[in-house]
Amino acid sequence: FFFFFFFFRFPLHVVRYCLMLNLQDGGTSQTNWCALLEACTHPERSADIVEVCFDYKRLKEIPVEILSCVGLHRVSLFGNLLNDISILCELKFLTEINVGENKLVSLPTNIGQLQQLSSLSADHNTLQTIPASFASLTRLTVLVLNHNQLKSLQPLTRLPALRELYVAQNDISKIPDSIRNLSQLRLLDLCDNQIQTLPPALWECTQLTELMLTNNKLQALGPGISHLPQLRELFLDHNALDALPDTLCHMTTLQRLCLSENQLTRLPSNLGQLHLLEELLLQKNKLTAVPASLYQLKNLAVLDLNENELTAIDMTQHMVGIEELRLSANQLQVLPANLGACAHLRTLQVANNRLTNLPDGFQHLASLEELYLGHNHFLHLPDAVCELLQLRELDVDHNQLTALPETIGQLTELEFLWAKDNALTTLPTSLADLSKLVELRLQNNPLNIPANVLKGGKNVIFKWLRGAYNPPHGPTTPYDAFRSTLTKQMLGPEQKPKPQTKNGKQGEMKVEPTNAFSHTLTGPPTRSKPSSTAVSQRTITDVRLLNKFKGLPPKPDVTQTLTNIRDRAQAINTSKARANTDVIRRMDSSPHTTMAQ
Repeated sequence: FFFFFFFFRFPLHVVRYCLMLNLQDGGTSQTNWCALLEACTHPERSADIVEVCFDYKRLKEIPVEILSCVGLHRVSLFGNLLNDISILCELKFLTEINVGENKLVSLPTNIGQLQQLSSLSADHNTLQTIPASFASLTRLTVLVLNHNQLKSLQPLTRLPALRELYVAQNDISKIPDSIRNLSQLRLLDLCDNQIQTLPPALWECTQLTELMLTNNKLQALGPGISHLPQLRELFLDHNALDALPDTLCHMTTLQRLCLSENQLTRLPSNLGQLHLLEELLLQKNKLTAVPASLYQLKNLAVLDLNENELTAIDMTQHMVGIEELRLSANQLQVLPANLGACAHLRTLQVANNRLTNLPDGFQHLASLEELYLGHNHFLHLPDAVCELLQLRELDVDHNQLTALPETIGQLTELEFLWAKDNALTTLPTSLADLSKLVELRLQNNPLNIPANVLKGGKNVIFKWLRGAYNPPHGPTTPYDAFRSTLTKQMLGPEQKPKPQTKNGKQGEMKVEPTNAFSHTLTGPPTRSKPSSTAVSQRTITDVRLLNKFKGLPPKPDVTQTLTNIRDRAQAINTSKARANTDVIRRMDSSPHTTMAQ
């Protein structure tokens, strides 16, 4: 009602450029499809539709009624089942088309008619070629063709206005020399392809600000890369680079450099010239040392050196702006002495090393929020850790800690504490003061704490530490409950000792078994039958059921579970008895049955 009131109340020119037909939710319902047809079949309304969104409608073809929307500028058909979009080429004023995640094998040969098109997204299809008319799209600035089956970039290098080109996850093995024609290119995404070398023509794209070459087969980086004066982000991770040219450090505009998962053994000595660098990722290489000039990068906020072969970090001067320092999975025995001067450090990862202590002044890391010390050789947790009042995550797994400091209760912001696989025997009472703690891991420690307390989780442990824990009464596991129920309801009353005579004389006292359960499990000492006052002998089914329920966690409805188990056991025994009886009857009735049989 409000829609039609608004539509007819105001003149058409008021809503001409703000009306969007969006059927994202419930597009297959009759109401929305009727609304689409009604809007498209009324010229006075369809002329004012500027944007149509039919995402995830399982469309196999585009409705022909869309041609009546002559003023249409933007069309989104993402996530459908389309294999042909040639009908869109009749809409001359289209500026944006999104046909990603469909069933397209090729683009229309007449797509060059869309002279106003500035953005085209056709990712997650099976495109193998690009039509020749693509060169007529002289206003195209953004082209997204990720996750297709393209083998060549040649047809895409004829777009003079192109600024952003996304062709990741294709089968491209070579960058053509005609790439130099893309003089306006700002962003080039070639991740997840088969590229082995970079041509010198690429360095002529002097307007590039982002170059992404992740997960290719690059073995070397040419010295001409320094000819990209505007480059701010360079991604070369997941390649086979074993060295970097010294000219890389001439790119003074570089802000983010990703070189993870290569074969690098050293870094350029003049790395400190990248004075604008904010993020340097060198994870999973073969570095044994880093140049001293690295610590001169005052704007560096993230340094990732995880999984290398570093034996020492000679930090000649502290990194003023460092916020995340990742040094896990190396061979470090000590940390830099001036590490405490990194006042802005928020995350420190030094797990999987050979550390036994922390440097002096560590408590001055007032901004530290995440500290990972797992898989080291700490015998005790330094008191300096408990002075980091902003700490939210603390990992001390797989060390040799015998106790946690009593001052750990000062970490009032702590949310995650991981201390499993240590030698902890006790817990400090101040641990219960960590009101914001979300996760507490204490597995594989010889703690002198009742098992039911540890199984109860964080809140029960805190109650136990405060002395306010009340143990539950009665059986706590299905095994205990099953054993208790069988003992009380099936085994009958306890048997008292009875005087026995030997050769008619009053003499030895022979005691009847008082626990028929243990008697049955271990086996009677003689072949004599149990007393008639005891319950009938335990069947092998009961023993199997008891063994089955050992070690299971508590269940909310133990009584009902035990009732179902008993009923099922009785039914199994009854069916077995009937089967045995039938076999005996058949044998008795057979005229050829012998005594031996």
